[in-house]
Amino acid sequence: MIVALCTLFLGTILADVLELSYSFGTLNGMGFSLVPELKFWRVNVWFKLDFIFEYQKEHLRIKVPQTYYDIPYHFDMNLGRGGVELSNAHFSLPFSTTLNETENGWNFWTESFGMFVGHEKRYLYLKRPLIVVVGDDGSGEIGMPIKIGDFGVIPFYAGKGYGVWFTYKNSGISFTGESIAARLSLKKLLLKTIYDLKDKDLKIGLGFYHEGNWLVLSENSLEFRYKMEGCDVSGEFSKEGWRIQFSIPVW
Repeated sequence: MIVALCTLFLGTILADVLELSYSFGTLNGMGFSLVPELKFWRVNVWFKLDFIFEYQKEHLRIKVPQTYYDIPYHFDMNLGRGGVELSNAHFSLPFSTTLNETENGWNFWTESFGMFVGHEKRYLYLKRPLIVVVGDDGSGEIGMPIKIGDFGVIPFYAGKGYGVWFTYKNSGISFTGESIAARLSLKKLLLKTIYDLKDKDLKIGLGFYHEGNWLVLSENSLEFRYKMEGCDVSGEFSKEGWRIQFSIPVW
């Protein structure tokens, strides 16, 4: 009985884990991918690990991720009043021009406070009664949320001066003397943009995860995966080049 249950459990976890892949584009090649997905209790986790043989400039090379930041992944453990997540979409972060909700990193959150560990920076934050953000690089921000139903106003002070957020539910737009920021939250999709009025520089980040499908947009790259019956389609567009990849589950 125990052996049967363990076999069923492992079979559920390991189903469709291994895929054969072929890609075309400037980064064309073929190989295989590991795409395990696991859901149990309050935990949802998956990742995609590619091993691709590429032929470029008359040379054959094997492309593997160099760091875990190069691997598309998502981890979420929601305990109701708190949790842990690792992704590019952090819905539980407070409205802030200092924090980047679409940055790849760990977020340890509760209803009132939390800690965000990004690729390069770390922050402690408070969500109520005031919004307070303190970074390990000396950056900081403080805001006073005023809510009227689903609408809200958050006057704040950050390192670059004073500003104000106008919010509706989990979306909003902010204005300072030097920048305009916007945050759009739609179910599983989170978009964050910041436009620097002085340097005329626009930064965009987007994260979307749902049932093994995902779309991630950063300043340097765009990546996606779409699951179809019998085949997965994924893609990568970056400074190094681009690829469209078709994958077929084999195990």
